[in-house]
Amino acid sequence: MASPTPAHRVTGTERPPWRVVGASVVGPSHVHSGLPNQDAYAFEIVDGSLAVVVCDGAGSAAAAEVGAGLMAHALLDNLRSMSKPAGGAPAMRAAKAVRDARRRLEIEAACAGRPLADYHTTVVAVILNPEGEGFALHIGDGALAASTGLAVDGAAEWRGASVSGPENGEFANETFFVTQDVWADHLRVTALSGVTSILLMTDGAAGFALHADGSLKAGFCEVVDRHLREVTPTDGAQALAVSLSSEKATLNPDDKTLVWARRS
Repeated sequence: MASPTPAHRVTGTERPPWRVVGASVVGPSHVHSGLPNQDAYAFEIVDGSLAVVVCDGAGSAAAAEVGAGLMAHALLDNLRSMSKPAGGAPAMRAAKAVRDARRRLEIEAACAGRPLADYHTTVVAVILNPEGEGFALHIGDGALAASTGLAVDGAAEWRGASVSGPENGEFANETFFVTQDVWADHLRVTALSGVTSILLMTDGAAGFALHADGSLKAGFCEVVDRHLREVTPTDGAQALAVSLSSEKATLNPDDKTLVWARRS
């Protein structure tokens, strides 16, 4: 099997009850232009609870990769603090987590003398306890799919999975960013329960898992889930990066990020 290029980022870990594999690859358009990967992801397992954040910096933003990276880690910090039971509806808790993370970006922008728009980024994230209960939050054109069932062979059952699909604007390639003033109007929150497997991805990778109408490609999710269950997290992350940078994948010029997590 080919190895991913050094510009790609791969991460795999296992800490009961979660196994997590993530990969982020630079899109062909960025390679040709000498631009960095403007996607970012972060995840952590704390006391059996899982937090994952995936961000996609806007290609038109001057500091897109900085915005995506800062948002991913700032939001992860905030979600981690919500890993234990607490009062408040998921929508309220999600809004607070995003609002506090945005402040980190606002401070960065002020210190750099830049407008916040220079850090435009989308975000999709999830916080789940050891029983697979929690919520997902989403702004922009990334995507998330969560399975709550198991097939006969123990693989995740993706037919009927919960999906939070991309939100696009009025025009082609238009979406919404957590860094816009109207971010709260586009914050989507999904309560989750009994999650067995979950996929989070930027829009560059969404074509792998979603049809054009936003419905889930259950067959793709099943193949990924079965393979990643059978290999080590490290090998799984490497294989995922190779798939995201395959010849078929390069038909989409964008950066591509996908994080898979499975609860045992």
